[in-house]
Amino acid sequence: MFQGIPAMMVSGGVTGSAAFAWTQRASDNFDAGAPGADLTTSGNWSITQGTMLYHAGGNVVQQSAASDNFYYWNAYSFLSTQYSQGTMVIGSGATVCGYAVRIQPVAVTAYFAMYDGTNVKLVRYNAGSGVTVVQIAKAYVGGEKLRIEAIGAGSATRLTVYEDIGSGFVAIGTMTSVDPGGTYIDNGSPGLFGFNGREGFYLDDWSGGDGA
Repeated sequence: MFQGIPAMMVSGGVTGSAAFAWTQRASDNFDAGAPGADLTTSGNWSITQGTMLYHAGGNVVQQSAASDNFYYWNAYSFLSTQYSQGTMVIGSGATVCGYAVRIQPVAVTAYFAMYDGTNVKLVRYNAGSGVTVVQIAKAYVGGEKLRIEAIGAGSATRLTVYEDIGSGFVAIGTMTSVDPGGTYIDNGSPGLFGFNGREGFYLDDWSGGDGA
């Protein structure tokens, strides 16, 4: 499970990612699903692990399983340089939510940016084992947007997390060194991450794409 992952590097510095010709390849405002239905009923989402549902009280997605939940967009073949972003909707409780890139279809492997009520974290999750590579203290109240970008491949992989609190995306943390442990994640697809039940945070207005 995600809880208890040690922080390998803590950074509050702002370093923007290299300029890319980003292209949005997918989006979902989660308005079309039946309340309580699994997100996969749309036909565009696949499960690596867990359960995510259309929320009964509004057009958002909730993570339902009390575990790590990973869903990826299956309707496009993405380049390895990719992004995932969306809006956080605050509920109550201790769950966390976020947006992921390079999600693999098996083995619960991805990079993701998440908010846990106290910190924004960049996390490498490899075959079910997670390591926090960047951690930034934040206090959000709802409506903020997070974005994660992954550029490069192998040992040149770099992750950047952005926030938008109303005036556009600003980089708040980046992993510029080699991936901790020398374990790299390439290819895959952007998507969603959540942990530990339903009512803490919801996900809304997702989009993902790639760049060259």
